Amino acid sequence: MTSTSIKQVALIPRYFKAVTGLTLSLLLLANTVNASDGREASLYQDNNLRIADDPPQAAPSLFTDDIYITKGNTPTLRLDQDSTSGFTPQTWELAGNEVSFFIRDITGGDTSPFRIQPSAPSNTLYLRNNGNIGFGTTLPQASLHIVETNASEDFLIIAEATNTSPESQVFKVEPSGDTTILGNLDVGSSRNLKQNIEEISGKDALEALDELNPVHFSYRATPDVHSLGFIAEDVPEIVATDDRRTLRPMDLVALLTKVTQEQQKTIEDLSAQLNHLQNVVKNQQDL
Repeated sequence: MTSTSIKQVALIPRYFKAVTGLTLSLLLLANTVNASDGREASLYQDNNLRIADDPPQAAPSLFTDDIYITKGNTPTLRLDQDSTSGFTPQTWELAGNEVSFFIRDITGGDTSPFRIQPSAPSNTLYLRNNGNIGFGTTLPQASLHIVETNASEDFLIIAEATNTSPESQVFKVEPSGDTTILGNLDVGSSRNLKQNIEEISGKDALEALDELNPVHFSYRATPDVHSLGFIAEDVPEIVATDDRRTLRPMDLVALLTKVTQEQQKTIEDLSAQLNHLQNVVKNQQDL
């Protein structure tokens, strides 16, 4: 094991090649020499590269990483782009301590846009080579795939980071599948988005209404919550989905709207006939 004072090489940019075959380009600046308590930091090179406040306390064979940085408080790796190549200066830091591992944007106001807490579960965030992003899964099946392994946790989008009241939970998906939206749900319905547009016939709407069977039920995930609705497998074809496992509320709204319009026409026709009969009777009485 050899020890070389960082101060001795501070002004000499040079390449260090570790026994592992890695080639490391190091520029050790003078203002990074001293530790916070005044001790002189040193560079140790054996089968790896280790930077520490003190000589290694463990046997060299225990340091198996290519680069090993030891410090009593928040060891940090700084990436500093200056303006020598004509680009805008930018400084990033990768650091870690007992609170979190984080990336810090020094130039952008010393912010920390990315953090990982100790003991975070494996694959909390997983980026696949096809661009899909997985949370809690290594096999995301969509652009964004979230798997919640804790059955008691909800998926929330909160309007105010410091407010966790129900009024701030603008979007909430519970493990049971129940979803809450605080506000209107706008569904794309522009003519520009659609094709094969045809009027629903009154005959088809009335026949479908006769086949609808409203029921009371509870979802198995929430047996104590009672609901009203329809069974997807039993609805008429005109409002059924391909897999007959789900329903589209707007389909039912359209169907019932058409039925109501047909019934309104019938009511108006009957009203007209009744008025005509009343006039006939009145005229007969006046004779």
